[in-house]
Amino acid sequence: MQNYLLVLTDKIYLGLLLAAPLGPVSLEMIRRGLASGFWSSFSVRLGGAIANLLCLALTCFGLSQLHKFSALMNILGFLGVFLLFYLGYKTISNPLNLDSSKGEGKSFRSGLKWGFYLALFNPVSLAFWPGIFAASLGDSPNIGLKEFLENTFILVGILLWGMGLSSLCSFGRRFFDINKLNFMAKTAGILIILYGVKSCYHMLERLHFI
Repeated sequence: MQNYLLVLTDKIYLGLLLAAPLGPVSLEMIRRGLASGFWSSFSVRLGGAIANLLCLALTCFGLSQLHKFSALMNILGFLGVFLLFYLGYKTISNPLNLDSSKGEGKSFRSGLKWGFYLALFNPVSLAFWPGIFAASLGDSPNIGLKEFLENTFILVGILLWGMGLSSLCSFGRRFFDINKLNFMAKTAGILIILYGVKSCYHMLERLHFI
C-alpha cells in the first residue's frame, strides 16, 4: 500500500511539473483570471484536463499510433496555430470587462471550450502523452485499467497547479486598477501570439519549408 501511495504521489508531482511551464492554456487562464476571477480561469485548466484525459484514454487503448500519421498531425498543428493567433488577437483587441455579473455561466462554458481546444488541437499532446504513458510503465508489458487509473493522477497534479494559478490571478486583480489589468492581459495576448509564431515555425520546419 505504501509503495502504491508513493506511485500516486509521483504521478501528482509529475502533473505539477508538467503544468508549470507557461503555455497557451496557462496564458488564457491568466487572462480570464484577471478579467473574471477564479472560476473563469480554472475552467480553462479543467477543459484542458478533459482533453488530456481523452489523449490518455486514446493512448491506453492503443491509438497512440496517431502521431505516425504525419498529415493528420500537420492539420492539427496548423489548426492549433490558428487558434493561438485568434485567441491572442481577441485578447489584445478586446478590453477587459470586470463586471462579474454578466454571463458567469457562459464564461465558464467558454473557458471549458477554449481549454479543451487548446489542449486537444496540439500535436505535442498527441505525441507527448503516449511518451509519458510508455515511460511510466517501466518494464511492464501490460497496459490495462490499473495503469490508466494510475496515470490519471497526473491530471490531479495539473488541476492542483491550475487551482493555485487561478487563485493567484483572482487574488491579484484586487490590487490592480483596470489600466494595469488591461496591460497585463494584452501582454498575455502578445505572448500567446508569439507562442503561435513559435509553433508555426516548428510546423514549417518539420515540413521542410524552412
